[in-house]
Amino acid sequence: MQYADSRKLRESIYRAYVTRSSDLFFKTEFDNSEVIVATIEQRKQLAQLLGFANYAEYSLAAKMAKNTETVLNFLTELAAASMNRAQDEFAELSKFAADCGLEGAMQPWDTAYYSEKLRQANYDISSE
Repeated sequence: MQYADSRKLRESIYRAYVTRSSDLFFKTEFDNSEVIVATIEQRKQLAQLLGFANYAEYSLAAKMAKNTETVLNFLTELAAASMNRAQDEFAELSKFAADCGLEGAMQPWDTAYYSEKLRQANYDISSE
């Protein structure tokens, strides 16, 4: 994705990747939605059998966070603390892409490509 000059190719690869194992892009024979639902239900049952309200509480029992509220608070604070910088970086990347000739808005399939181009322009290095 980061080296494909063809925007159409990047979009095609992106859409195929994000819709894998679903019926949105390929045939329904690859749709694993039922397996996901069954897995979630089994995790819920496991947690309840072991005395937990849900799988998240079960998962946290052996981890550093005290409870699900602690995790949610941490993630909320992290998002708030990083949002402005993320927006600034995206604006910089969008401007760079426009300066490189990108027509229209930046799309998900464009970010890796233009991020690599920006890295090369700013630091004269390639992630390769």
